[in-house]
Amino acid sequence: MKNKYTGIISLSAFRRFFKTNGYNILLIAVTAAGLIYGTAIYFYNENSFISELINNMNISGSAFNYCYMIYFISNMLCLMILFIFGLCIAGSPFIILLIFIKSSGAGMIIGYLYGTYGFDGIEFCVTVFFPSVILLLTALIMAGNESLFTIRELKNAYSFPVENKKAGFSLYIKRYILPLVIVILSSFIQTACFYCLYNQFIPSA
Repeated sequence: MKNKYTGIISLSAFRRFFKTNGYNILLIAVTAAGLIYGTAIYFYNENSFISELINNMNISGSAFNYCYMIYFISNMLCLMILFIFGLCIAGSPFIILLIFIKSSGAGMIIGYLYGTYGFDGIEFCVTVFFPSVILLLTALIMAGNESLFTIRELKNAYSFPVENKKAGFSLYIKRYILPLVIVILSSFIQTACFYCLYNQFIPSA
């Protein structure tokens, strides 16, 4: 006889949920912490290298292909590092650190835009910056989740047959295809939005 639903979530259900989604929850929390940390860092260091770096990024006056390659190479490098660390048994801390650093960078830009341009900066963030950043961070969380899961599997891989190891590596590569596509798309969206709309929202930049 099946147990009736009582409306109370059992402890075992929580354990199953966190066992299945634990890495995603961890990486989402790390990403949120990085965004908050990066934004706070800017406000405590308004005259730091962040302002100089962004002020030197004359995106609207640069060639579109040049800007796209900058974003694309930066994002692809991050994805590649996550992939490599996913093949290292001791790679978990570096995966978490890399996603924290990447999200902190986005937080610094948000802090700069708000601190420098006020409402115009927030409007630019919501309309232009957030869509591409959300896509990018989603791709990195997906990739990080796959890497952390693979590391867990690698710890038990010594008892697997060789053919299973090859099948596991092939599956690992396939699971990186979607994050790769999202990174390419987010890089294009980020470049297009900055290139076309930067001066419309922030004419004084």
